[in-house]
Order: sequence, then C-alpha cells, then structure tokens
Amino acid sequence: MKTITKIPLLATSVLTVLGAAPINRGIIANGVGILSGFTSEANLDYDLSLFSSGGDANVELKVYNARTNALVVVQNYPLTLPSNESENITITLPLKNRLKDDGLKIELEFRLIKDRKRTSGIIYPYFERNYNANDYKRNPLTISGVIFNVKKSEIVTEESFYFSDTVDYLSRGDRNNIDFSEVYFNYEEGFDFNCDAVEYHIKDYANIYPHLKKTNDEIVLMMKYEQNGSTIGVSLNEKLYVNQESLDMAYVKLPGYVATRDLYLPVGKESDFANDDSYILLKGAGHSKCNISIPFTFYLYKKLLGQCYEADYCITGGILE
Repeated sequence: MKTITKIPLLATSVLTVLGAAPINRGIIANGVGILSGFTSEANLDYDLSLFSSGGDANVELKVYNARTNALVVVQNYPLTLPSNESENITITLPLKNRLKDDGLKIELEFRLIKDRKRTSGIIYPYFERNYNANDYKRNPLTISGVIFNVKKSEIVTEESFYFSDTVDYLSRGDRNNIDFSEVYFNYEEGFDFNCDAVEYHIKDYANIYPHLKKTNDEIVLMMKYEQNGSTIGVSLNEKLYVNQESLDMAYVKLPGYVATRDLYLPVGKESDFANDDSYILLKGAGHSKCNISIPFTFYLYKKLLGQCYEADYCITGGILE
C-alpha cells in the first residue's frame, strides 16, 4: 500500500511566506564615472548607482584629515530604495578649502535596515608626476590618491600601469622602417585610457635626419594610441616624406620624396641610429595625468646592405641579390 504523508497547512503557509520574503542583501553601490585632478578650489558632485532588495536606507559620508584622522565633515543621504532596481543619488565631496597636502580620507557607509557596509580611501591634491617605465619592469606603476571611484561598494583611489611586457628594443621592419608594432603596455583593467599627447623623441647626435625639425638635436614626432581591453598600443601619427632611394626623411615634400606615415632609417645610417637615444613620452597619461617616458635601444640585428651573411640585400658580381 502506498503511504502519503500530508504536510500540515500551517507549515505549508509558513514555507510559502518564508519563500516569498525578500532577502536583505545589503546595498551594492557603483560609481557613475571617475573623479580626478583634485584641488581645494571647489566641491565635487559624484553620482552613485545603488542596487538592493529595497527598503529604508542611508548613505553616510565622512571626511577626515588623512594625516591626523581628525573628523572634518559628516553628511547623510537618507532614502528609500526600490526592490531589485537601481536608484541613483548624488553625493558631494566637500573639498573646497579643505583638501591640503595632508590629503583627505573619504569614508562611505551604506546602510540598509541592519546591514552596513563601510569603505574608505585617501585622495590628495593634483600635482605633476614624472616616471620612467624602466623603473617599473618588475612591479606595476601604481599611483595612489589620484582618483575617486566606487566599484562594488568599495572606494578605489588608485590606478596602475604595467610595463613588464613592454619591449626595451626597437627594431626595423621589412622596408627599413622603425617598427612600433610590438610597443605596448597595459593599463588598469576596466578603465578607459586617456592621454593628452604621445610623442616619440630622438636625440639625433649624428644628424642622420637633416631634413627633420630639431631643437638642440632632438626630434619630436607625434604618435597616437589605441586601446584594446587593457592593452595600449602606439603608432606614428605624423605625415612625413621619404626619399625612395636613400630613405632619407623630411617634413616637407622634396624632389624624389613621397608621403609616408612611417619613419625610415636612411640607408647606411643604421649604426648611427643605434647610437642615438630615443624614447616615447606619454604626456598627461591616465586619470593621474602623469608623464611617463619609455626609453628604447635600437636593435640592429641585420644590415639592409652589406656582405651576404649579414644583410637583407648583397651585391655579388655587380648584381643586387
């Protein structure tokens, strides 16, 4: 005989009620945008997107002197959050006449019923920073106190650049042009990269580029960057002219020269270029607006013209092979 066990109606009702009750997951907060370039000249508004199971909530903002930990300002933003929907609020960072060299510690507390989440971060006034990428081959260049961002209810105040995979050597391409295709670095994951300018600098000691503009023997060529995920690549962004026979370069069109977006090594001047100093300069990079130089050595692994064992092209019996 089959036995059927009946669950009392009261228990069933309790289970139904418990199953339907909303779970208090607290508040998940994310910033809408990133603040940077902090000064004491003005307060800054910041938008937060709040997601929760709903109910009466409060966002509390506290500001401390980062060195002494003295409380400076307390602000509260009470609100009622909808269930399982995002709600945007605007908070104000009170920086005016308060942000000094000591820095400010910003603390946020997200409260929903009995759930509390607290996070903090320190920001500092903007000042120009200069870095050499070679100093950050083993560890990332991490700059703290330069941004204000909220991700998954945590305050983020730093950004990082990664140069461990950035090449130290430039080489030439198949047409004796400088190859920038393997030059790249990595930037903070999930951040959009911005840069005021990217420049390629050459210290032309031997004057192998007599027709390019110089200041104190230094050539500056404009470049552009391209972001693919967290990877930032660069390429030349100058309209130049090249002599098709000698591969000499010029800023203006000369007889026998054609337009190009590449930088060529003049024939026979490869060794001279190898003795030049060159580097890429990132000006106003990232949210910190720092300046980063990426030095290079030119790798002359093969000559364009010469003996057959060391060159792409060689002359035997008067015939170019």
